[in-house]
Amino acid sequence: MDKFEVPLNLDDADLAAKHVMERGKIAQEASIIAGNNLLIAQHRDKLRYATIRGGGLPANAKRVPDG
Repeated sequence: MDKFEVPLNLDDADLAAKHVMERGKIAQEASIIAGNNLLIAQHRDKLRYATIRGGGLPANAKRVPDG
């Protein structure tokens, strides 16, 4: 995030435009990554909820044998 730490120099319009485009690309990539992470977490939570509410045990749970 070094690009965001340096203030924009608005005296040079071409350089400022270049930096704004670079910052936009970085922000877009971060947004896509964050969105994908949310989708993964949502899928994981849906599977866990279905496992718990479906009466089954999660894959990492172990049954205690009778006796």
